[in-house]
Amino acid sequence: MKIVYTCSYAYPSISGVWNRIENLAKEMIKKGHEVHIITSNLVAGTDKIEKSYEIYQKIHIHRFEPKRKLTKYQFSFSKKELFDKLTEIKPDIIDCQTYRHPEAKIALSYALKNNIPCILTTHAPFLPVNVRGKKLSFLANVYDLLIGKRILKKYNSIFRISDWELKYLLKLGANKDKIIYSPNGVPDEFYKTKIKKVKDQTLLFLGRIEPRKQVHILVKAFIKISSKYPKSKLNLIGPIENIEGYKEYLEDLVKKNNLEKRIIFLGPVYNLKKKINLMNSSQIYVLPSTWEGFPQSLIEAMSLEKCIIASDCDGNKEVIKDKETGFLFKIGNIKELAEKIEFCLKNNTEKVGKNAKKLSLSFKWEKIANDVEKVYKNLIKTNISQ
Repeated sequence: MKIVYTCSYAYPSISGVWNRIENLAKEMIKKGHEVHIITSNLVAGTDKIEKSYEIYQKIHIHRFEPKRKLTKYQFSFSKKELFDKLTEIKPDIIDCQTYRHPEAKIALSYALKNNIPCILTTHAPFLPVNVRGKKLSFLANVYDLLIGKRILKKYNSIFRISDWELKYLLKLGANKDKIIYSPNGVPDEFYKTKIKKVKDQTLLFLGRIEPRKQVHILVKAFIKISSKYPKSKLNLIGPIENIEGYKEYLEDLVKKNNLEKRIIFLGPVYNLKKKINLMNSSQIYVLPSTWEGFPQSLIEAMSLEKCIIASDCDGNKEVIKDKETGFLFKIGNIKELAEKIEFCLKNNTEKVGKNAKKLSLSFKWEKIANDVEKVYKNLIKTNISQ
């Protein structure tokens, strides 16, 4: 098969959407399929521009300059440029990553015109108003009403990455029989790693460092326990998105409390082995987000039997059962987060870690890719026979 994925950002960007595409693409290539990416030439969270085409780990990446930036993640593109590239590729199937994105709408239009099966992978776009903001929430609702309800019916199948999305998709009129659960997964390299039993009081956050991820809540909770646990350390891994001075705000928090040597900004990590080693070398993994669709980093930390503390947003609650596979705290509650950190530092959480790993086994990329491939093949077969 020739498979095309559409998305806003691709390599070398760090994002949950790209993480899914990259891992699926690798599995599909192992199976002998050819994979192409249609994306922007931007690098998420930076001012960098990437070249228009490259082959990255056997994945063909085609990058286009956005005509306009609509939001942080949504761009408008030249319909002709995307149509011309798709005509050149001649895909057997198109998997559009993320609902409401202009490039997905263009790809769907091309697929309908050329009788090619087209799938939508939603990526949990149903954010609460307090996360998205009133203005963008209003625009999202207008899109859903005027465009979304009509567009969702045109896809051959819809992959939802989480359970909690189903009610939103049904409310928008999507055909229940076309909606397929397809979560994010864990690369096999995590399961090949010898697990370290770490008790050095090291905490870790890994992801985009931005307000939505509530990293400041984690920093403030760490400040609360730092004097009681003088050997404790907090590593923050990921690109800092300086939204409304967020970078300076975090750095100022650290400096005011004289914790520059104990709260470390390690920057983004692109190398998978290094990422695994950093996660494996930490005692506690914390994800304090206001909102998560399906938390990739959590299931990765679970596979390494980490002690996990996460906010009780929908995405986190889907994989973390409090006191069974990790520990949950109320979104934004610094005191409760500090208490959970202290509990994990004081107590043996090995059983919880083992439960977490057991659950993570159902999220192996190989298994997920096998299921996705079956859907692709069935859609192509059905399309040919019609």
